Order: sequence, then C-alpha cells, then structure tokens
Amino acid sequence: MFSDAFAALRRIGRKLVLPAETIKELVIHSIPELSENIVDLGAGTLYWSEWLVSQYGVRCLAVDTYYKIGQSSGHQDIILYNDYSSCVEDNPKPDMLWMCDVMHHLDDSMRRKVLESIEHAEYKYIVIKDIDCRKKVGNMMNKLHDFLINHEVVHNVNPRQIEMFLERKGYDIRHYDIPKLWYPHFLIIATRKL
Repeated sequence: MFSDAFAALRRIGRKLVLPAETIKELVIHSIPELSENIVDLGAGTLYWSEWLVSQYGVRCLAVDTYYKIGQSSGHQDIILYNDYSSCVEDNPKPDMLWMCDVMHHLDDSMRRKVLESIEHAEYKYIVIKDIDCRKKVGNMMNKLHDFLINHEVVHNVNPRQIEMFLERKGYDIRHYDIPKLWYPHFLIIATRKL
C-alpha cells in the first residue's frame, strides 16, 4: 500500500494542515452511534478508517484506487476496495459515506457519479470534508500543495452545490467552516430525513 516512511510523513503533515480534532468532535456530536458499515471513499493511508472503526465499533469499507483487489488492510474491521461501484454493490445499505479531501481529486464526471450513487445507497449520514473553492487564495494554496506534493492538478469544490444536491435528496445539512493555516476547510454533515 504505502511505505512506512510515506505514511509517517503524511501523519506529520496532516497534523499541520488538517483540523482533525475539530472534525472528530463535530462528527461525534452529530453522529453519536452507528449500527452498520461505513464507506470511507478515498481512504488512502486509512487514517480516518481506523478512527471510524475505533469510534463506532462497526466495519469500515475503505475505497481507494491505490488498493489492489484482495489486498488486506491488516485490520479485521477494515475491508479494502479499489472501486467504489463494487463496494456499493457488495454492501447496499451502509450507514455512512465518509469523504475527507476526496471531492477536489475527482473530475466532474466522477464527482457526478459518486453523488448520483448516494440516491441508491440510501446512506443515513454523509460526511464530506474538503476545501472551499469560494475562498480564492486558500483554494489556490491547496491546488499548489497538491501539485507540488502529489503532482496532481485538482478541481474546485463548492460546498453550496453539494449541500443543494443533498437537500434535494432528502438530507438535513450542517455546514462548518474550519480554517487552518491558509486552508479553507469545510465540513458537511448530512443526515437523511426520516
């Protein structure tokens, strides 16, 4: 998966730029318990997957294109998938979809595909954390970061467009702006209306 040195470097960098503790507090306050699987889309080094399993005591379905078919996470409650579609097909009714810093890595067609799948999966909760493109300087700094660190050109994410989509699909929305350094992080916690 990832080398130990790379994973260690990512953990250090994450503490500097990601408001992880604030995100955890807001999520715990908004979602006190879960009874079914969580889909962690764009799971990467499994940082959030491991936290979600320890916090909620349910299985986490970690999805990332880095993973190989049949690869083990080394954790009995984290199942790896390299394809979101097959994850959703294998697990049709998970409680939560978790996406932390994923949307800006998806092109428009893939982003639409993920959002459209929300309707069929019937998630109780959707948690999306990303960078707000409406904050021009911070968004540009994030794009520079991804270009220099990951050698990747990333896309703009407007949280209001995501919120409007989720509202149309029957979700109540909580939006949080959580700036850290120059990064305009936002967090959306969406709860399906009963």
